[in-house]
Amino acid sequence: MGSRPRQFTLTAPGPLRLYNTLELLNMPAPTWLIDSVMPVGALVGMYGAPETMKSFIAIDIALSVATGTPWQGKETQRGFVVYIGAEGGAGLGKRALAWLVTHQIEPYDVSDIAWLIESVPLSADSDEIITLLERIEDEVRREPTLIIVDTMARCFDGNENETEDMGKFI
Repeated sequence: MGSRPRQFTLTAPGPLRLYNTLELLNMPAPTWLIDSVMPVGALVGMYGAPETMKSFIAIDIALSVATGTPWQGKETQRGFVVYIGAEGGAGLGKRALAWLVTHQIEPYDVSDIAWLIESVPLSADSDEIITLLERIEDEVRREPTLIIVDTMARCFDGNENETEDMGKFI
């Protein structure tokens, strides 16, 4: 393999496009859903030991984005959120209410979030995920800006410690 010219340009669009360093450095800065924390279009995972308030944090993020409220002092880009609360709705409703009371927001002022309070197997061949996507398209008629899956373990068919299973999930 010969050496490349000092600067090269690969401009063909499509998958596996290669960029030179100058092209990489001139790419636009990310657009943030939550300033300096969560880029628009990113896949973000949150993990921790049980009972470390992950669901509270997820609800805080979801309602902050749905209302355009700053999250932990960081500006948010307001958008439509789908929250999959796979562990059920009883505790979820109480937590959402606590957030609304704390932020002095009336429930009827929060129209940019939809709550699913049952698990749904998240795989390409899942009838349930197809049904969910159809319901979002037909009933809500909005494309989600943010989808939160709480918890992954309840929506995951496989072993989260196996690379192949996680690859299929992603």
